[in-house]
Amino acid sequence: MPALSLNGALTLSDNEYQEYRNEPGDLVGRTVPGLPRFSAAAAARWSTAAGVILGVSATSVGDYFADDANQVAVQGYGLLGGSAAYERSVGGSRVRAFLHGSNLTDAAHVASVFINPLRDSSGEAEAIEPGLPRA
Repeated sequence: MPALSLNGALTLSDNEYQEYRNEPGDLVGRTVPGLPRFSAAAAARWSTAAGVILGVSATSVGDYFADDANQVAVQGYGLLGGSAAYERSVGGSRVRAFLHGSNLTDAAHVASVFINPLRDSSGEAEAIEPGLPRA
C-alpha cells in the first residue's frame, strides 16, 4: 500500500540586544548576529508496497548579520534535495539501495559564518564559509 509522509519545521524569531555595550559602542536594538529571522524545512516521502521510496526536501534560511554592529550582512538561501531508494526483505533483514542528492540546483550559499570576523588588508570581513555545491 502506498504511503505518503510529510514533515516540516518553521522558526520565526526576532533577536535584538536589549542591553549591550562594547568597544564599538552602544548596540542596543541591533540584531543578534548569526540568527536569521526565519528558517524553514519541509520534506515529503512516498513509499510503495513494491519497496520504492521517493523523497524530496527543501530548506530555506533568511538573511542575517555576522557581526554585533550589523555591518556584515549574510544573504539567505534556499536548497532542494531529493532521494530514491529500493528496499526489500532478504532473509530476516531489510536491505536498501539508495541515491541521494543535496543542493540539486547548485545554489551558492553560506554554510556558516564567523561571528565578529577579522578584516583582511582591504578592510573586507573574512566571515563567510561557503556551502557545498550540488552533491
